Amino acid sequence: MKYFICFFILISVVIYFWPDSDPGKKIRELSEPPEIYFNPEEQYDLDEDKSLVSIRLRKASTVFQVPGNSLVGIYHPYKPWAEEIWDSFSYWVIWPSFEGRSQSNIHEFKENRSREIIKIHVSTFGLELVSNDFFHESHKKMSMEKVKSPEQPIDNLIRLVSASNNDSEYPSYFYQAHQDYITFPSGLPLQITCSVRSFWDTEKRSRPCSVEFVLPIQSWPDQHKYPLGGHSQCNYGIKVRYTFHEKLISSWEVVFDKVLRDVVGKIGEPEIAYNKQLQRINFGCAQIAR
Repeated sequence: MKYFICFFILISVVIYFWPDSDPGKKIRELSEPPEIYFNPEEQYDLDEDKSLVSIRLRKASTVFQVPGNSLVGIYHPYKPWAEEIWDSFSYWVIWPSFEGRSQSNIHEFKENRSREIIKIHVSTFGLELVSNDFFHESHKKMSMEKVKSPEQPIDNLIRLVSASNNDSEYPSYFYQAHQDYITFPSGLPLQITCSVRSFWDTEKRSRPCSVEFVLPIQSWPDQHKYPLGGHSQCNYGIKVRYTFHEKLISSWEVVFDKVLRDVVGKIGEPEIAYNKQLQRINFGCAQIAR
């Protein structure tokens, strides 16, 4: 046993001091954090650089052009030797201008619970299922049944609560838009989840709201598409997730429209096919009534 321990220590030391070109050393660096451009929880020198940063997401090989002053981070699991293989990126913008950090609004970006900041995360792969529909039978069978809330305060949104937490003093709310009014680009129901973060801290008792949807891969050129057996090309593609303060829930439709246009507008390569003539962006999947 003693000899085994000595041998293990010797191997570890050799790997640690091995040249950078050796794979053994790179394995030790897998746990390194992603390339972070901005950390709102730390003090920093204000960077108002609005020059565009090119980010190529793998799988669909799609290049996004993002202003440096709104980037938060760019992520991949291969750091540090494959810096061109990205899986996702995050950027923050201020409501309603959708601008990045500047001298006049930097305090909002530093404030963890700011009511004005919209946080957007874009990743290489997402999938939407019909079972996500709160009213779909397969959703109810997954022990996630939701029931209509007695209050329906927002036009064109159905408010629901979890059946198991219907009587909670601070319930999480689940919203679903009327499908004949507006849908996600995939054609599936638009949904918003507003969950209570903390029951014991009154300052945190607000419900941050989040939305997840995909930009359907069917709109990408053939050479950028990738197969996913058994699923329609409308139901998978680039995944977009954004979060916002509950105070903006009454503006849910404008927020969704601006996020969708903002993300699509940042695609530099390839040119994707969608209906540019409609008031709303349509990827050929959604049936949007106006």
